[in-house]
Amino acid sequence: MKTVQGFLRRLGESTVSTATETKIYSLIEVGDQVIPSVTVSRKLANFVSDGVGQDVTLHLHGSDIVACEVNGKTYYESQFTTTSGKLAVLACGAVAGFLCMVGFSLFFGLVLGMSGGSFAIVALLMFPVGAVLGGKWAAKKFKPREFDQWKAQEATAV
Repeated sequence: MKTVQGFLRRLGESTVSTATETKIYSLIEVGDQVIPSVTVSRKLANFVSDGVGQDVTLHLHGSDIVACEVNGKTYYESQFTTTSGKLAVLACGAVAGFLCMVGFSLFFGLVLGMSGGSFAIVALLMFPVGAVLGGKWAAKKFKPREFDQWKAQEATAV
């Protein structure tokens, strides 16, 4: 986790991704640092833009802003929505769903001796269960540890 402090001089051009509910800035200039290609959730972007012309502290996870301190208040993304986090959740969910599907196929097919059609249906029904459980595990595993610190400091979740 990288922390950048200083006077927020400029927010570059931005594009909005409706699929991921994020705003991508071409650059952000804080103090004498220029940070290219920064992603922030649309909700948190409101507070980042309030900091233009003021001293701010930005907390970045890779190229994603996950929290900002503006006007003496800390705001952080209440849900783990960084790009790398979403990819991790999708990947873990898909792998867990596939493993759950294969495991139940083998169990119902070999152990219980069900016909091919029956355990194929059960296997397909088990994929979403594994995907949800794998995704929830990944969301907890891959979130920055600082999220818990911000909660303890009574920061505002957005």
